[in-house]
Amino acid sequence: MKKVIFTILILVFTSFWAILLTILMFNSCSGKNSNIKEIKLDSEQFKSIPKIEPKTVYVQNGDTIAKLISKEYPNIINLWTYKIIEDNELIEKISEELDFNLVKENIFLFEGNKFYEGDEVGEDYYAYYDGAHLRKRITKDEIVTKLIDEVNSYIKSYSIRDLSDMEIFLTRVEKYNEDLSKYSECKNYKTLKKSVISFQKKYFPIARKAYYEESKDMLWKSNIDVSLNGKTIIYTSYKFVDNGTIDALYTVIHKQLENLRFQRVGFKWHNGSGMTYWDLGSLKDEYVKQKITISN
Repeated sequence: MKKVIFTILILVFTSFWAILLTILMFNSCSGKNSNIKEIKLDSEQFKSIPKIEPKTVYVQNGDTIAKLISKEYPNIINLWTYKIIEDNELIEKISEELDFNLVKENIFLFEGNKFYEGDEVGEDYYAYYDGAHLRKRITKDEIVTKLIDEVNSYIKSYSIRDLSDMEIFLTRVEKYNEDLSKYSECKNYKTLKKSVISFQKKYFPIARKAYYEESKDMLWKSNIDVSLNGKTIIYTSYKFVDNGTIDALYTVIHKQLENLRFQRVGFKWHNGSGMTYWDLGSLKDEYVKQKITISN
């Protein structure tokens, strides 16, 4: 028992001196006469720290080979090059030097005077790199050449048998007319225009005949006869004694007739009667550069 009490007294005494020593050391470190000094950096010292700027120019043997134009969110890089680059290896070297992320970013390449610093980046890139392949951009002249081949193939063989084919034909004509406006400055524009004119001259009459045949079959059930004479289409029925009925049908069909370039539409109440008609003022079959609207 005496040994236990003696051990407890020793532990208490030791703990007391340990606590007292810790307090004295803390006071000496935090006192006014402490030897530890606070270090401060003023603004001038911060200015002297060098800044790391991202590289924007790729130089090879002292010559500027490529220069970053801009980055567009989220993954597009516009890059000017001194000359046209045709191999992946050089693009990869430039990308590594300028710290591009080829996994996530597409690089659009602009060459020579196709880009002027300060101008907005347009569609005049000559190629783009998708991280694996360098893909050449198709030029407008190449597009026109492909269009000429397409139109010429349709001139040789094209089918318009019903109203569905007729609407596809009108849509195609509209597209070709828009293409003529879009590519009017290309070197093969005149050849394209000549082909489109030939296509229209051959197939507008066929489209009008398809419309006539379909209308004849559909309106027969309503006791309306339909006849075709060149670019004039005539509807005959006892129902057309009433001018209101004539006007109602004309309102429904006149836009379609204009799109198909009919010149006149007439209405009779029997074959020997007079005719109520409208001159539609439609374009000639060979006319181009018009926007066609298809009526439902």
